[in-house]
Amino acid sequence: ILAVRQPLPHEPQDQFGAGASVWFAVPDADAYHAQITAAGAQVTQPPQDGPFGRMFSVQTPDGHALTFRPMQA
Repeated sequence: ILAVRQPLPHEPQDQFGAGASVWFAVPDADAYHAQITAAGAQVTQPPQDGPFGRMFSVQTPDGHALTFRPMQA
């Protein structure tokens, strides 16, 4: 899922990619979180319940946010 939106108030307004969100649907968000944190991912939002189920966010080395959520049935 790719969303283009206004940057959120806490996001740097002049940062490359501000206002773009990329979400990935994964079979099990908690299990995927464990895998990528073990690989050294920088978590910016720990796993929590959201509107689409368990979700979490990480930041890429170049500062982009990626969010992971469960696949919908």
